[in-house]
Amino acid sequence: MDISIIIPVYNVEKYLKYCLDSVISQKFEGQYEIICVNDGSMDSSLEILKEYKKNNSKINVINQENRGLSAARNAGIRNAKGKYIMFVDSDDSLKNSDVLTLLYNEAEKENLDIVVADFEYDFDDKNKNYRKKRNECIKNKVMTGRDFYDLGIKTKSIMSVVWNKLYRRDFIIKNNLFFIEGILYEDMEFTPKAYYLAERVKYIDKVIYMYRQREGSIMSNKNIDRINDYFIIADSINEFNKKFNSYTLLQAELYIYVIVIRKLKYIENTDTKNLYKLKLRERNIQSKFLHSNKVKYKIFIILYTLGVI
Repeated sequence: MDISIIIPVYNVEKYLKYCLDSVISQKFEGQYEIICVNDGSMDSSLEILKEYKKNNSKINVINQENRGLSAARNAGIRNAKGKYIMFVDSDDSLKNSDVLTLLYNEAEKENLDIVVADFEYDFDDKNKNYRKKRNECIKNKVMTGRDFYDLGIKTKSIMSVVWNKLYRRDFIIKNNLFFIEGILYEDMEFTPKAYYLAERVKYIDKVIYMYRQREGSIMSNKNIDRINDYFIIADSINEFNKKFNSYTLLQAELYIYVIVIRKLKYIENTDTKNLYKLKLRERNIQSKFLHSNKVKYKIFIILYTLGVI
């Protein structure tokens, strides 16, 4: 098996067929499997998966109780048989029928741990679709994952998403790269680790993925009741960075604290807000921000300490 495509599915009956059609229609000449993990959907998503499975032997359906996106992806990883793994969210789609061929050929030619390509923001009104500009310094060259991540963050040319990439499965398993279960924003923890552990990474300057923009998605609301998830991610990055002592990973940790602080203003319960402020103090964030080379971070923490934000 050459490629395993992992698709977590939860209540996406409106978009699921479009996603599956884009994956099934690949012209890839090798072997690939489509692992659909139904994460306790309460709409007709499971019925759609069963219907597609009847007509396509590439599709494997795993049915589990609702445990979240991370658990669904982890189930897919554990069941994957391909040399490479790709993640696709069930409300998104692949750009065209040549995506797998492009990624696979590049990974084989360059012996890559991770192949990165680009994506397009996909709206119902296609006139709104757009693609962000990437800096030339990261394009079409093989780098260590650390160099790629550091350059990408410095030039604001990459995002911590997992679905615009092809990963070598042995690389994921060897490094125990699984998603933290029970949290949101898991990509923010997974992606920096994956890059820093990768020996060979390459960005291809082509759009392969359509990232659907819709109301009601996980990332489209404030989710102030999930602030603890950010602390879990920041703590994980902090622990991981003890091995690397990386300034860039420190900035990733600080960026998460910026998100937390900005969300505090939406919390009406004083005791809850004070609890989160205590957690911030326990992590000595004032010292971390003041030792940052970014002036905006120094100003931000001073304003926070003064109670301005």
